[in-house]
Amino acid sequence: MSSMDAALKILRLLQIALISSIFLYILIGEMLGSKHPVTGISAVVIAMLVMAALTVVIVVVLHKVVVGPAATTLTSNADDATALMRWRTGNIVLMALCESIALYGFVLRFLGYAFTQALPLYLAAIVLMLYCGPKRPGAQ
Repeated sequence: MSSMDAALKILRLLQIALISSIFLYILIGEMLGSKHPVTGISAVVIAMLVMAALTVVIVVVLHKVVVGPAATTLTSNADDATALMRWRTGNIVLMALCESIALYGFVLRFLGYAFTQALPLYLAAIVLMLYCGPKRPGAQ
């Protein structure tokens, strides 16, 4: 097994673990969150949505600036250790940023906001993590 295959396997396991944790956030938020949710859109909800939107922009830019070029290098030279490290690190950072979007929703639930207000953040995190998740260089 090449080092790239090993890195891809580890990254995919990390992706599965992080997506699974989002479902745990939903479960814990529903079990322990407020039973009398705050309704309406407040400054806190708007702030969380703005932070989530900025995080999405950062994820897209990092994907194009860091992961894309490293994957291109790995496509032509699979033994480039520097490109492999950039590709692997970039993917980990992207997944962590995607996870942070789910955490915004988790925080909203604990602040007493309704599940329906946190749900778009949970869904955005899952969709973004699936879209920007690790892919074999050359398949990007």
